[in-house]
Amino acid sequence: MKHLKTVYATEDDSIKAMNIDSVSKSLILAFRARYLSIFNSQETAYNKCKFVSYELLKAFQAQGLDSVKLVHIEDCKREFERPHPKWQKEPFKEWTHYVLRIDKYYVDFTAKQFDESLPVPTIGLISELKRDWKIVEDDDFITSIATQFVNMESSNAAVNV
Repeated sequence: MKHLKTVYATEDDSIKAMNIDSVSKSLILAFRARYLSIFNSQETAYNKCKFVSYELLKAFQAQGLDSVKLVHIEDCKREFERPHPKWQKEPFKEWTHYVLRIDKYYVDFTAKQFDESLPVPTIGLISELKRDWKIVEDDDFITSIATQFVNMESSNAAVNV
């Protein structure tokens, strides 16, 4: 599956091609720079999807970009050729994963756990994600926790000024 229906020279180009605001693009590029060396293999990407998606969600919310959502997906319909060995022990239908929804796109910093050849981050259209996975929910509970955490940090920063 080609992400964004176009092959880009670099992952940075695929981020820049997203039809989203410049602040969102800058945040994704900054997270890519921060996490590329951490999540550049299946071993380091395995089972970290919720953590890194939550961290990126907090960064978006700190910038006042509340339309970004954490999305819980499961029931993989796509057969990945080389998933992490721990995923190989589970039927595709039992896989569960987290990504961020930004407008009509999804951003996945830990997709390498399913296929070593996927870029960091993997970016695609939500319609592609729906074809390959069942979207369980936009995880409003975790999204609201991130909002509360960001608000608490802002309040603490104001008190310390």
